Amino acid sequence: MFAFKLTPVNQPFLQVKRCIRCFEKHSKNWDGRKILVEVKSFLGRSFINDLEQSVGQYIVYRDILVETALDFELYLAITQGTYKSDFQRKLAQKIINLNQVKLLIIDAESEVIVQWID
Repeated sequence: MFAFKLTPVNQPFLQVKRCIRCFEKHSKNWDGRKILVEVKSFLGRSFINDLEQSVGQYIVYRDILVETALDFELYLAITQGTYKSDFQRKLAQKIINLNQVKLLIIDAESEVIVQWID
């Protein structure tokens, strides 16, 4: 185990407050959940590299939440287009499932959550 004290310098979640408020206003499925969202574009040269970085970052954030006993659910937000194309690959599905990554599928134009995947 590791000791980790959250401060404004090392707290990775401060930047998502605007995004959470956006989801709260626009999502029909919002039920008072306390969530933190890691938003990823997957616009890099390699989908696999982007996936590796995103899942790795997600795992680190999830571990920080567990270690500090913060009462938030962590989600990886991706666009509907990325989900329908790249995340339908067997390898991507396996990595997401094995690492228990929760997904928010977002309509990029309307900025509305179209699907929660726990």
